Amino acid sequence: MKFLKIVGIVVLLLVIVFGVLMWLNSRPVSKDQAVSEIKGFVDNSLNDKKSIYSALVYIDAPQKDILVSYAAGKSNGEMVKTDQPFHVASVGKLFTATLIGHLI
Repeated sequence: MKFLKIVGIVVLLLVIVFGVLMWLNSRPVSKDQAVSEIKGFVDNSLNDKKSIYSALVYIDAPQKDILVSYAAGKSNGEMVKTDQPFHVASVGKLFTATLIGHLI
């Protein structure tokens, strides 16, 4: 009987700790914190992968009042700007084909 009480208390404590940890990790973040984390992720990705020289991020979510335009890295020895033309290879063809496929 004493063993069952101890097991019950341990299980209850584990459930409470797990619940608190889940609550702490699921709280919404502020817009500024989210933008900061996105920029940090892009910068860290460029630092980790030496084969990628630059990146451009554009997020437009008017329903959340979010507009992010961020450029990182270098192109031809100069810092990349958000208004600079960006080579996206053949992604446009794939995107267009996917849209047409959804319309059919």
